[in-house]
Amino acid sequence: MTSGLAAKQRQPRRHSLAIAASIFALGGVIFTLTLLGAVIGIPMLIISGIIFLIRSRIKMNSIECPSCKTPNKIELSVQYFNCEQCLKTVRKEQGEWVAAG
Repeated sequence: MTSGLAAKQRQPRRHSLAIAASIFALGGVIFTLTLLGAVIGIPMLIISGIIFLIRSRIKMNSIECPSCKTPNKIELSVQYFNCEQCLKTVRKEQGEWVAAG
C-alpha cells in the first residue's frame, strides 16, 4: 500500500494535475446539475478532460529500488523518492540511484 506522500514524491506534477482535474470535474458536475450552472459546468468538464490528457503525456521512468528490487515509476525530474514497497529513500547520486539509510 502506497502512502500519499510517497506518490507525490515520485510523480509531483502528475499528482498536482490530478488534483486540479478532479476539482474541475467535481465543480463541473455540481454546476451542470442546475440549468443556469450548465453554462459554467460543461466548460469545466471539458477543461478537466484536457488536464487529464496533459497529465497522461508526462514522461516517466521505471526505477528499481536498490534495496528491495521493486520497480517504481517516477517523473524524469525527480532526484529522490521513497520506495513503494520498503519506504526507504532512494537518491540519484552521480547518475546512479542509491538507497539512503
